[in-house]
Amino acid sequence: MFLVKEARVLLGTTVSVAVVYYDVEYAEYAIQRAFDEVKRIENLMNIYNKNSEVSKLNEQGFLQGASADLVHVIREAGKIWKLTDKVFDITILPLIEFLDKNFSVKSTSFMKDLKTVLELVNYGKVKVCQNNIKFLKRGMKITLNGIAKGYAIDRAIEILIKHDIKHALINAGGDI
Repeated sequence: MFLVKEARVLLGTTVSVAVVYYDVEYAEYAIQRAFDEVKRIENLMNIYNKNSEVSKLNEQGFLQGASADLVHVIREAGKIWKLTDKVFDITILPLIEFLDKNFSVKSTSFMKDLKTVLELVNYGKVKVCQNNIKFLKRGMKITLNGIAKGYAIDRAIEILIKHDIKHALINAGGDI
């Protein structure tokens, strides 16, 4: 048995995959497939990639024909939103952007503008119907930064299992 490890920068952090397997070459192949899956998920859900599904959804306010992965993650985020009494909310992006832009700006309209932005933060205004996603309020945006990394790691582990890897560890910026 051999320990085979590799690390890459993905998901805004260092992702390392370590597997124990008797064939080093095959282990490297399986690790590559796991990294391919993480990259695929990153390409779907990255708010900084203008071609990602999330960016298109944020720009248009709707997305028809969304991937099963995106639909799944958004629905899971909704479950977490309910479980946390609406504390975990993927629609937080307008607030993050507003605070980034106005943090050190002295403005007499700050509180009024903040109230307007806060009206955009409400997962309850996200509608998912089959593979179509729509925001019910103009200006809403999502970020999946609080959930996509975990999902990508779960998918990578599934890929390793499909490749008969029984002993593996994935570390994505401290999330194991």
